Amino acid sequence: MNIILIFLGSTHKRKLRNIGYYHGYKGYRFIKHPGRKIPYTDFNQILSVNTFDMNLKALFYPQVIFIETCIKNYVLEIILEHGKTDSFEMIYESLLTNYKSYAVGSTNYKKELNKRLNLRNKFYGTLSRDYSSNKQVVQYFYHQDRPVPIWSIFEVIDLGAFGTFVSCLNQNIKHDISKSLGLNQGFDSDGKMTETIIFLVKDLRNSIAHNDVIFDTRFKSSSPKNSLKLALTNDTGINNITFDTIVDYLILLIFIQKQVCVSKAELSKIVSTFENSINHLVPFSASLQLWFFILKSLVWIGRIVLPNSLILLSVCFYQLITICPKQCGKSNSSLSPLR
Repeated sequence: MNIILIFLGSTHKRKLRNIGYYHGYKGYRFIKHPGRKIPYTDFNQILSVNTFDMNLKALFYPQVIFIETCIKNYVLEIILEHGKTDSFEMIYESLLTNYKSYAVGSTNYKKELNKRLNLRNKFYGTLSRDYSSNKQVVQYFYHQDRPVPIWSIFEVIDLGAFGTFVSCLNQNIKHDISKSLGLNQGFDSDGKMTETIIFLVKDLRNSIAHNDVIFDTRFKSSSPKNSLKLALTNDTGINNITFDTIVDYLILLIFIQKQVCVSKAELSKIVSTFENSINHLVPFSASLQLWFFILKSLVWIGRIVLPNSLILLSVCFYQLITICPKQCGKSNSSLSPLR
């Protein structure tokens, strides 16, 4: 389907140059894949979607950075408690033993052991790179002729490597991390919910950091485990969580922050900002057909009453924010990753 856009002279040409023809114009012409073209009729509509996407990145990035730091701190507490050491080599030998859950020589055994071996190479490769680039948190220990402690390694590894580290931990430690984060144990029998969350956040974080399009979740690299979807539905009362829409990622970010006792005021501000972004997505002069076409990529139609009235945001998010998890007691702590 060819789409003819109306350009209104030099202003539009300058804005097209600013957002880029390939990144901006071609990137925002479709939802998820080029076969699902958005029926634009005016270049202002593309600019509106671009602005909306940039606003989402500005809203989500501080949250994913906070959650990355927060989960790393919680994991660090648990592994130091179990390992009684901050030595990566000792932790690697004694705690990263998930491969032993499988029969020796089996397909899963080989897969998990190979992942563990590659992880060590990844960690030391990162340390070598950061030493060469004069990163002080790494150089300090090598210049003291001391091994780099696990907490310092956590400072420099990327979120993907961190997720792999968690996936290599033995099941008892995974369960303790899951409990520490307040995750629903009834849906986390294998202890893998934490790593599933990490990899979901990783996809979103990397897409934002590389300034990729995020509003239609084209960044999603794999489908998360059903146990996480069921747990979120059970704990939030929100149905149809699939991570095929950006709203589902917002649900996850809000949920995690609530579990680590971020205040209701902070969470309400995030939801309010998201609502405002949606309500201003398409100018009132734009066609209602275009509005619904784009909105369908954001939320399930079953959640929508009117274009500017989302039951999901006005009711379910309110319920999600106001029900405080048990480990938070009655207090609403400030936005801090350390307990």
